[in-house]
Amino acid sequence: MIGVVGATGFTGRLVASRLQELNAQFCLLGRSLPRLEKIASEIRGVPTRRINVLDSSTFGALEGCDVVINCAGPFIQLGEPIVREAVARRIHYLDTTGEQAFIKLAYDKYGASAREQQIALVPACAFEYALGDAAGTLVLEQLPDCDTLEIVYWVEGMHASAGTKKSAILAMTSPGFQLLDQKLVELPPAAIIRRLEIDGRSRCAFSFPGGEVLMLPMHASIHSVATLIALDLPQALISSLATASRILLKSGLSKIVIALVDALAGEPTTEQRISTRFTMVCTGSSSSGSRQLTISGADPYWVTAAIVAGLAGHLDRHQPVRGGALSPAMVAGAELIQNITSSVGVSWTAQ
Repeated sequence: MIGVVGATGFTGRLVASRLQELNAQFCLLGRSLPRLEKIASEIRGVPTRRINVLDSSTFGALEGCDVVINCAGPFIQLGEPIVREAVARRIHYLDTTGEQAFIKLAYDKYGASAREQQIALVPACAFEYALGDAAGTLVLEQLPDCDTLEIVYWVEGMHASAGTKKSAILAMTSPGFQLLDQKLVELPPAAIIRRLEIDGRSRCAFSFPGGEVLMLPMHASIHSVATLIALDLPQALISSLATASRILLKSGLSKIVIALVDALAGEPTTEQRISTRFTMVCTGSSSSGSRQLTISGADPYWVTAAIVAGLAGHLDRHQPVRGGALSPAMVAGAELIQNITSSVGVSWTAQ
């Protein structure tokens, strides 16, 4: 049985829909039973259970689950109790976080316990880091002496849910890391800014705290991993925005911004969701040469649902190769993520 925590949220509902398509056995978990029952009636009447991620007295709702997918964010605020409970109950754990700080917390604080319990602890199964992890793994296989990996994201027409916006604010106003000379070095967002060619156009790209910085060194000994986002904005404006994010970090005003997002933000329409396009370029370099893998597609929220549902379904049927803190590509290989995403229209092109 797969439990979907945060099933009434935007991503949670898509994950439930994908699990239904896969004919998986799953249940819906969230704070509001009426909302859960409405979603259940719209799909196929799956079981519903009430859970409040900040109230441990409701965690009995996880009874009988072999795998839990956590979609309730922002994760740095809400995610840890479910990780802790999943590990204690020997339940495989996956989530859709995009927050580097939460990935690091899960790995550092609960990885050893997950290994002892022989369960998989797999944060960050969303489209960006799962794809980056899989792409980096494939590049490392093609270039065994690779010492530097760079992952660049370009998203066009992104319409984000309230949860995504809140997570992004937390990520961009929190200290983050890049991997330099095999060491995690704390750098503020946009500490690195440079021009790159993405989709045939020169664009300005800036560094951000990506999950691959933590994931890819788990696959192989690698010296440096950098994660960047490309934007159609002048470098001066990106620098100004980076300065503003640092001011938010120091002042604590990010909490007020998050509260405003919570009150005012709506959800993307279906048309907005499916019109969002993304490109991810993973480049590996070594003294012997380089390899590049470009991934492109549309509808990142549905791609996220496909990835996390596919990985959860695998863990529901098979024991992982090993327990402990895993990256998405370590669950059953990068090829599984490639196959899952190819089935929903994502293209993978090696150069």
